[in-house]
Amino acid sequence: MTEPHDQPSLESLATRATDGDRQALAALIERTQDHIYGLALRMLYHPADAEDATQEILIKVVTRLGSFQGRSTFSTWSYRIACNHLLTTRKRRAERREVTFEQFEAMIDVAAQAAPGSMSRLPERDALDKEMRIACLQGMLLCLEREQRIAFILAEGLEVSSREAAEILGITPAAYRKRLSRARAKLHTFMKNNCGLVRPGNRCVCAEQVPTAVRDGLLRPEKLLFAHHPVVGEGRAAARELVQDLDELGLISQLFRNQPTFAAPAALADEIQRAL
Repeated sequence: MTEPHDQPSLESLATRATDGDRQALAALIERTQDHIYGLALRMLYHPADAEDATQEILIKVVTRLGSFQGRSTFSTWSYRIACNHLLTTRKRRAERREVTFEQFEAMIDVAAQAAPGSMSRLPERDALDKEMRIACLQGMLLCLEREQRIAFILAEGLEVSSREAAEILGITPAAYRKRLSRARAKLHTFMKNNCGLVRPGNRCVCAEQVPTAVRDGLLRPEKLLFAHHPVVGEGRAAARELVQDLDELGLISQLFRNQPTFAAPAALADEIQRAL
């Protein structure tokens, strides 16, 4: 987590909150919630499930503040609690579908073979194209088992170093690198064979998938999950022409790093304090 220079550190806020300073506690929750929510959303896919998980995680963080000893940064410590929670929590709605890369390819085949849909009748076409791109990248992560998924998200979604990620997950750096390597290999194999963002000419092009996704109920124009979601920061442009110097693995990493940084719901901090 990047900290503003003109604000107290998370570590000092944690110390003050432990001593009963309610303003420090409120500031600590406010400055932590977007990071935790971003991790939960990438793991669980659906914003409502990510919100529930974020509330559960932040309550654990707050109620365990007394055990924070400062041996690591507060962000590392809180991410450790978050990752343990997300690795052990019950399966949420998207995970219960148990989508595999093979099923993903089958859906792409169906869309490629379908008669072209009428794009002009679809409202908010730009928003639907954006929704399709984000949802597709989020959906690919669900094809990874949880341990590999969270390793990949730490590296490519949150850009955490291998050393810190290993500390967060409570494993050796070598074990973390192995998990990350396996996740990258699976995504690379799938995307190089299917994704038009990685290889021009591949059959899966986000905009062309929209009509079939709408027809099959995978995208709901009246209830988009991502395109209009409040953000902390927009992802950088992921167009191929901006990253011509990257190889395929680098391009795939960049696509995931370029996902928007979504903001936690505005009322979440108040809900947590009421729950406490």
